[in-house]
Amino acid sequence: MIRTLLVSAVTTLALVAPAAAADASTDAAPREAQLAAGIAGTWTGGFDVTGSNAQDSGVVLKIKKKGNKYTGTVTHKGFCAGTLKFKGRSGGYFKFTEKLTKSLKPGLVCTPTVDLKVKRKGGKLKGVWSNNGQTANGTMRRG
Repeated sequence: MIRTLLVSAVTTLALVAPAAAADASTDAAPREAQLAAGIAGTWTGGFDVTGSNAQDSGVVLKIKKKGNKYTGTVTHKGFCAGTLKFKGRSGGYFKFTEKLTKSLKPGLVCTPTVDLKVKRKGGKLKGVWSNNGQTANGTMRRG
């Protein structure tokens, strides 16, 4: 009788374990997708300035998330660098103000503040920069 109970218990565990594992992987998949869909991390790419000769300038965004707030740094390769200040979310975009504090090119005067909004599109981060009626659109990838 003990042997029958033992076999029955082992069989029950064997049948339940795959279902529990499947539930765990199903729960993990949305969490992984949610993490992958976030904007935190390092993003590199380029952007085109409408009506400018400075086409396809390189940019690096480093965005950190703490709670519901974001902070970060921005580097416009060969031009200016500074910090990102989170302004909120609207229309699916995360909105920031770039405060450019460091010139990376001797004699270059950086625009002190630029508005930036970013949105995830699959594995890419789409950005729109704006200042004084001029806009730039860019696409960045992780890394």
